[in-house]
Amino acid sequence: MSGAEGAAFGAAANNNNQPAMSGAAGYAATRDSFDHSNLYSPGWHGDNQGAWAAPRWQANAAYNNSTHAAVAAHCGYNAGAAVSYGYGDNVNYENEAVVVNGQVVGSAPAFSQQAADLANTGRNTETTPADEWLPLGVFALVPSEGQQPQLTVQLAINKQGILRGNYTELVSDHTQLIHGMVNKETQRAAWTVGDTEAFYMEAGLKNLTAGDAPVLIHRRGRTERWVLVTLPQPQSGSNAPDGTGTGN
Repeated sequence: MSGAEGAAFGAAANNNNQPAMSGAAGYAATRDSFDHSNLYSPGWHGDNQGAWAAPRWQANAAYNNSTHAAVAAHCGYNAGAAVSYGYGDNVNYENEAVVVNGQVVGSAPAFSQQAADLANTGRNTETTPADEWLPLGVFALVPSEGQQPQLTVQLAINKQGILRGNYTELVSDHTQLIHGMVNKETQRAAWTVGDTEAFYMEAGLKNLTAGDAPVLIHRRGRTERWVLVTLPQPQSGSNAPDGTGTGN
């Protein structure tokens, strides 16, 4: 792990822009500034045939932020064993080691490699049209709370803990596929973005299901801490099933 990666675990956390506001007010400001109500709708998928979509989902189901209890039941996880991964809070980088809840869990390079391996295991695991997908939600990906989103992450999980979804650049409407996995024991989630194994993210499943989550972005040998802010389901749009995808 580079010095930049280590800094991602600290309180400063490599955020280049200071938020105009933080906490609940910051999350609300990010949500309020989101103005792409058509995103991941049936019409949007019609225009973006290469994007991932779960078969048999109703319109805008992607925005449903499933609870941790629902995900645990869906995947057979121990709901009582959920771990929060608050990077810079209860997860820190100290003396070239990663400390979670006061306990050393390994070296910084090993911790990062675990996320890469987890993401790529999910990437290389085949799924089928028969898989049952539970939405984890649609999130704005921002350097810090209070900022207007320019990137979104949409995630879903099947019964085997495999993650699929979309990473969308809102200005260009360019979408890349997400592939990943959740570790059943640690409930740590990691996923790749696009066609390269060198661009991946990680977050805690408990944090994702709480609605807003810190996330580590690993790219080009650097790691930065950003924030995933859950976005509400659009009020407008068709009620037709969003069932054009294969779920693969």
